[in-house]
Amino acid sequence: MKLKPLFYVLASCVLGYGAYQFSIKTADKFILAEVQYDRPYDARFDTRPLVPKEAQEVDKALSQKYTYFGCGGQAYVFFSEDGKYALKFFKQRHFREPTHLNYIPFIKRYRNLKYAKRKKKIQVEYGSYKMGFEQLPEETALVYVHLNKTSHLNKTLTFIDKFKMEHQIDLDKTDFILQRRAELVHDKIDRQVAAGDLEGAKRTISSVVDLIVIRCKKGYSDKDPNIATNCGILGDRAIKIDVGRFAIDPNMAKPLYYKPELYGLVRPLRHWLNKYPELAQHLDEKVFQVVIHE
Repeated sequence: MKLKPLFYVLASCVLGYGAYQFSIKTADKFILAEVQYDRPYDARFDTRPLVPKEAQEVDKALSQKYTYFGCGGQAYVFFSEDGKYALKFFKQRHFREPTHLNYIPFIKRYRNLKYAKRKKKIQVEYGSYKMGFEQLPEETALVYVHLNKTSHLNKTLTFIDKFKMEHQIDLDKTDFILQRRAELVHDKIDRQVAAGDLEGAKRTISSVVDLIVIRCKKGYSDKDPNIATNCGILGDRAIKIDVGRFAIDPNMAKPLYYKPELYGLVRPLRHWLNKYPELAQHLDEKVFQVVIHE
C-alpha cells in the first residue's frame, strides 16, 4: 500500500515534466531559461583568437539590437537591426543531463544511456560549430562562435521577442554563434526569376553546386545537408546556414564519394526547379560537368 503514494508522486512528476517539455518544443517563442546553462568550462570548445579586424566587426555586430525571427530544432534565431547578421542561441535542453531521471528508480541503465547521449550530442555539435568557424569560414559565413562562458565580451545584448518586448542577455554567460545573414536558396531564385534575372538565378544554382563540391573536396561530411532549409545565398555565393552537423571525413575528397553525394543532395532542388525548366536544365548541366569532367 505504501508504494501507491510514491507511484502517484513519480507519475505526477513525469507527466508534469513531459507537459513542460512539450510546451517548449511546440511554442515558437524564445525562452530565456532555455539558453542558460551551468555546464563547466570545456577547453575542447575554445576557438581561435580573433584578429583585430574580426574583433571590430564582432563588437559592432553585437552592439545593436536583435529581433526574434524564429526557431529551428537546435537554436533560436534573431536578426540584427542593420539586417546583416543572424544571432543564434542554442536550445540547451538538448545538451542538459536529464536529472529528473535521478528520481525514478529501477532505470539506472537507461539513465546512463541518456546521459551519455547528451554528452555525445554536445561534443559533436559544438565541435561542428568550431570546425565551421575555424576550417570552413567562407562556406559558413561564421563571424564568431562563443561556446564557453567568458569574461572578455562585456556585452549585454538587447533583443526583441516575438511579442515586441525587449529583454537583455549577458553574452559572456551565453553560448551563441554570430553569422552573416543569408537569403534562403529557394527565396533567392524565386526573386531573381520574378525580376527576369535568369542568368542571376543560374549563378545562384551554380554556387550551390560549388558549395557542396568544395566542402567535400576539403574532406568534410554534412549530416544535415538539406538545401531548401539549411543553405543560403550571401551576395552571390552559397553558404551553409546550419553548421551543426559537419564531420571530418577524408573520403569525401575522393570523386568516388563526392560525386554521388552531389547527385543525391541536388535531387530535391532539381524537383523544385521543375517549375523553371530552363533553370532545371542548367542544374543538370552543372552537375553533369562535375560528374563527367572532374
